[in-house]
Amino acid sequence: MNIGDETEAGLFDPPKSSYLDTVNRNNALFANLYRYDAAGTALDPYLATDVPEVSDDGLTYTVKLRDDAKWSDGKPIVADDLVFGVQHALDPATASYFASFMLDIVGACEYNSGGKELDKKCSAHKGDGEFTDGKPASVGVVATDDHTVEFKLNRVVPWFDQLMTLQTFVPLRRDVVEKFGAKWTDVGNIVTSGPFKLDSYTPKSEIVVVKDDNFWGADDVKLDKITFRMIGEPKTAYQEFKRKRIDMAFTRTSITPADIDTIKTQDYYVSRPSIETQYMYMNTTNPALSDPKVRQALALAIDRPSLIENITKRGDKPMNTVVPSGLPGYDVFSEGSQDFIGADDAPDTQKAKDLLEEGGWDDSKTLNLVFSSDSGSAPQIAEQIQSDLGKIGVKVKLAPASGDVISSPGYGISPVKSSVDLLLQGWVQDYVDAQDWYQLFTCANVDNGLNASNFCDPEFDKTYDEALTTVDADKRYEVYKRLEAELTGPDGKMPVAPIYQPTNDTIVATYVKQGGKKYELTPAGLMYWDDISITADKK
Repeated sequence: MNIGDETEAGLFDPPKSSYLDTVNRNNALFANLYRYDAAGTALDPYLATDVPEVSDDGLTYTVKLRDDAKWSDGKPIVADDLVFGVQHALDPATASYFASFMLDIVGACEYNSGGKELDKKCSAHKGDGEFTDGKPASVGVVATDDHTVEFKLNRVVPWFDQLMTLQTFVPLRRDVVEKFGAKWTDVGNIVTSGPFKLDSYTPKSEIVVVKDDNFWGADDVKLDKITFRMIGEPKTAYQEFKRKRIDMAFTRTSITPADIDTIKTQDYYVSRPSIETQYMYMNTTNPALSDPKVRQALALAIDRPSLIENITKRGDKPMNTVVPSGLPGYDVFSEGSQDFIGADDAPDTQKAKDLLEEGGWDDSKTLNLVFSSDSGSAPQIAEQIQSDLGKIGVKVKLAPASGDVISSPGYGISPVKSSVDLLLQGWVQDYVDAQDWYQLFTCANVDNGLNASNFCDPEFDKTYDEALTTVDADKRYEVYKRLEAELTGPDGKMPVAPIYQPTNDTIVATYVKQGGKKYELTPAGLMYWDDISITADKK
């Protein structure tokens, strides 16, 4: 099977992967503890045998691993491998994008911070306990037998079981990582746990994975080989698909606005609403964007209905909240925005101009708008935003960049460089709680890589910390309503302009089957390869 891919692919270290394409490639190579079911809401045990057992106080999670799981070199996967995988994800030298999700594990923050500035970085994560010594052995992840691991938390985290679906909770081989260091993921060195193993990697060209006969479910894996081809240009990917040189493509890597109307009518078009957001991040540390009223003006000026009707054309939903619909409690916390941004309406340009004036906007300024040149619709979206902001007197210079640049530190990974004023970037569901989105705007996550607005407001953090300690879901939704108001309400700080909630789509040949049926996308855009097959009607 040949798959069209968009970005350079040389990241095989699971906790270092952050962007969806990389995660989807690594789903072929590494076994997560859990996946989500087809609806995207319930945990489906994968390497684990069952959902975690949770103690009465909510502070201890016990996970049992399959006893028939093996590494690609034939050695058994044991509990110590999971312990090391978590330690590796937390190691500051790994620089894992998602390590911040794990900091409520006992000792995790102290280790991840290198034992420095603990009062500043870790006070919110230590609960009622004392700081640990910052060593990996003090992290609260312990193997109690060969197939059982206990996770100890400092405080109750209602969605902790869902975090275990992430790539930061993937077992890894200590002996391999320690022997080869940074080169442990090279072909010939890497040892993997998923349904496929790495066969070859040609930079800027392709990755080839082949079926791993040591995988516990190898008898049910239908494909012998998958080639992920780095194509980059969506129009080229579509041409390659029509020439039958690829059998499918990753989401949003193969359909341009010019082709969408035609492709939507074809039997190879696959789509599904996504629990996701697309934003225009605003670098709040840049002087031109430091006043919230200026940021509010820019958010108000975007013509969301026009963008969706004339550019994306996928049935996307205009957004005026930071968090997308479809999450538990959305009807409650979405009220915090008070519809300040009229998502379904034409922009209120006069109100935007008034806010610019109140914010002291300097007409001589020009803002750089960074976006992915590889994405099917991002260039056209950027052009419309440039036009929309021009209507309120704001000059915008378009700054296209490759997907690899967008996903690198200083751009999509914070702290964001001062050369970036505006950035088009999305956020896909990691777990089913709105905290997954509100965390993007905390002070700590500027340094942790997640806060692409460089936004830091102690009042927001105070409300956010209150939400973290509110275990009752209904009460937590009320706190989330206040968080939403602090971001997108009439008096909100507006570090991002919510634009739209996407529909995921791609092209998949009709001979590609999933569990013997038509291929379907998951709500979060995740792709799994165990049950994919190619039927005999491929010519």
